[in-house]
Amino acid sequence: MNVSPDRIDAHAHIGHGRAGRRSLQPDTLADCGSAVMLPMRGRILEVAVRLYRRLGHKKTTVVDIAREISMSPANCYRFFCSKQAIKEAVVEMLLEQVIVAATGITRSAGSATVRLLAVLQEVERLHRQRFIEDKSLHDLVVTAMRENWTSVQPYSEAIESVVAQLIADGQAHGEFRNGESMTVARCMLAATYSYTNPLLIRANEGNARPTSCQMLEFFVTGLREV
Repeated sequence: MNVSPDRIDAHAHIGHGRAGRRSLQPDTLADCGSAVMLPMRGRILEVAVRLYRRLGHKKTTVVDIAREISMSPANCYRFFCSKQAIKEAVVEMLLEQVIVAATGITRSAGSATVRLLAVLQEVERLHRQRFIEDKSLHDLVVTAMRENWTSVQPYSEAIESVVAQLIADGQAHGEFRNGESMTVARCMLAATYSYTNPLLIRANEGNARPTSCQMLEFFVTGLREV
């Protein structure tokens, strides 16, 4: 899943999380539930992304965003209650892209083992791609994770759920030994944390260590029935 350098469909995911996954609530972003306001919210996020790439998320102000859209800052606050709310919404959108890619793989053909490996490799690939090609937005995601923003927890829960679902599927088909699937999923994510967490991509650059494929194969071998 490549992210266009010029445009992200900002309003496509905001406030519309899939069933079973908590999305940002309206009062987190702004008290504005009307569908009429969604196009302008999307426009604000689109401009915010462009300015984050140009100026960085720390230097970009609501005044900057409003100026780009030819609206007053006060009008901007009708859609988002603060600068932080805009950043939270952008982070949710970026992480949602990873969730959508991972969920799509769970529905593809292949054994649970093949799909499980593919999911975690795709999560790593997407975060690494952003680190290489879109550092300003990568830094925003890293900041959100380091400071435990509201938009991060639903992402963590969604990835845990995807991995647990595949482990349960593998157990049902005799690929993996029995065990509580969510506990196994959390263990697997902890074992692969340095590969799949954006916080550690920069820190692990150039370090001598197993590849993610080697680590995943090692872990999956331990899951198999003996």
